[in-house]
Amino acid sequence: MPPAKSSRNHDDSKADGPNSKEKGGNGHSSTKMRRGASQQNHSHLREVTNAAAIHPPQPAAEPSPPSLQWATFERDILHAYRREHRLNTPSSFSNPYRQWILSQPSGIGLHSPTMVRRQQARRQSKDKLALAVRKHFNGMGVQENDVIVDFIYKIRHDTTRISKPYSAPTATTK
Repeated sequence: MPPAKSSRNHDDSKADGPNSKEKGGNGHSSTKMRRGASQQNHSHLREVTNAAAIHPPQPAAEPSPPSLQWATFERDILHAYRREHRLNTPSSFSNPYRQWILSQPSGIGLHSPTMVRRQQARRQSKDKLALAVRKHFNGMGVQENDVIVDFIYKIRHDTTRISKPYSAPTATTK
């Protein structure tokens, strides 16, 4: 009578598994195999690093869209923006000379109320104010459609404009 299937499958699995003689391979010890593999990995890594060192040609950089030059704006405009949007930044000096006079360590600035204030309330340079305004402006999420609609509304409904292109012409007779 033939043996049961379960015992035959059990014997087959033993035969298919690797023997201790087969583990070593062709008489090489495991350390030699590892050493050879690591040397191959290092040469492969060198090839990869050399390939990575050669950069593919970069496509031509797209020109950036024109941006506002915040430092060229007048101080009054920057202050108006600061007040309108309630920025938490101090006002700036009226001119660089006054800033220089008040910021001298051994000068009159030590006794000036402008410079004795807390750090948050002290005056700052126009460049720092322009930087704060630029950061706030760039951080605002502006939708082009909203800006256009607001602009058209202001143009049509501004009572101080001299000429209104959309008003009906009046006929004058002499």
